[in-house]
Amino acid sequence: MKNLPIGIQTFEAIRDPKEDYIYVDKTDFVHELTRNRGRIFLSRPRRFGKSLLLSTIKARFEGKRELFRGLKIDALTEDWQAHEVIYIDLNVGGMEAEGILEKTIEKQLSDMEKQYGIHPDTTIVDHRMGDIIKAAYDKSKRGVVVLVDEYDRPLTENLHNPVLLKHNRSILRGLYGSLKSAD
Repeated sequence: MKNLPIGIQTFEAIRDPKEDYIYVDKTDFVHELTRNRGRIFLSRPRRFGKSLLLSTIKARFEGKRELFRGLKIDALTEDWQAHEVIYIDLNVGGMEAEGILEKTIEKQLSDMEKQYGIHPDTTIVDHRMGDIIKAAYDKSKRGVVVLVDEYDRPLTENLHNPVLLKHNRSILRGLYGSLKSAD
């Protein structure tokens, strides 16, 4: 009998053959969703598998075909070349405190800058994000995939605090604006 992947949010963990988890194959939808598209915005209710879906998309674009063996997408997808994937995760606790969003974004940008050998000459989030996307493209000469998990958490956790809500909205506007500019 297979195990239920309760609380597991990464595709790689669910597809680990040593764990023998049940996986409902929806990769044909992932194939349709990700082929030759520009920006895609997904809004689903809480606890509805967004993080797992993003993890699946990340593995697909990283070219990890071995994880998809035997699934529908394996037969549908010809191009398994790896893309650079930038994964921004805003699923951290304490977004109700001032400064947490900035620290979260700073940490993730700093980690990505190290990964791509970038020495930032600015603290402006949208400029730094643009530089990271350019460096990722320069590394692979292929389209860069940017995934943002829990994109709205800094807002939804502060609906009761109009001052912090407005502040976080301003910060996210800069981050998301850089993605729009990078197209």
